Amino acid sequence: MVARDDADRRLGENVAAARVQAAPAHGKKAAAAAVQAAPDEKKGEVAAAAVQAAPDEMKGKVAAAAVRAVPDKLKTEVAAAAVQAAPDEMKGKVAAAAVDAVPDDLEGKVAAAAVQAVVNSKESNLRKVVTESLTEALRPPVVSNVEGSLRLSAGPESADRLELTVTIATGPEASRDAARHPATRAFRLTGGKDQPTAPFEISVDAPGLHVDSARTSIELSTFGGSHEWSFSVLGDRVDEMPIWVTLYSSGRYVQAIKWTTESKDQGDGHG
Repeated sequence: MVARDDADRRLGENVAAARVQAAPAHGKKAAAAAVQAAPDEKKGEVAAAAVQAAPDEMKGKVAAAAVRAVPDKLKTEVAAAAVQAAPDEMKGKVAAAAVDAVPDDLEGKVAAAAVQAVVNSKESNLRKVVTESLTEALRPPVVSNVEGSLRLSAGPESADRLELTVTIATGPEASRDAARHPATRAFRLTGGKDQPTAPFEISVDAPGLHVDSARTSIELSTFGGSHEWSFSVLGDRVDEMPIWVTLYSSGRYVQAIKWTTESKDQGDGHG
């Protein structure tokens, strides 16, 4: 039985490494898929293998993808494994990426796990580098003042698959036009600084269902910027079970839209 478990573990690690090495540009998706496919007790080892196999410039992104791919209860374990697998000169970057990939309420635990992963290192300078990187990652981001619109539309649908399209547009005109379109909500984020760009993060929450890339982020111009995402929602949906699409910027809630099988939607803006 032990031999079988070891074989399964090595297989999972080899699959993760092979996927990342075969398509470095798509390393994030490959790592996430491999980690999701692994049993819970092997997810950390598979994540570590993916980080080791990734090119240096991708290690942080691969680690973040692996952390996002696991349930909250496993994020600290997977983050620690990813940091431990990274070469010393990359541990700080990988640790910061792992912290950035988790919800705010888990940042402290993941940061502590990342530090613990290297606490026994003989290189005292390494602990300092990791700590400094995590301090920077945990520093509240500067809020960019921005307004615009969030739009949600549903594409082809079957009994166990739904295609959602989410569109963000920025600028006063997009905000004003929101009321003219169905399933579109205006948003306005103030109290920060006027800057040329703003970071955005989209989260798709579909309880009991699988969402391909449930969280994604992008940097957009604060005037006239736009971007569109497509999400596949897989699984048997219960009619009354809503799917929420939530928009964040600079770590702050901005807007949300709800989708149901009756195509009803609602949102509540943030000013």
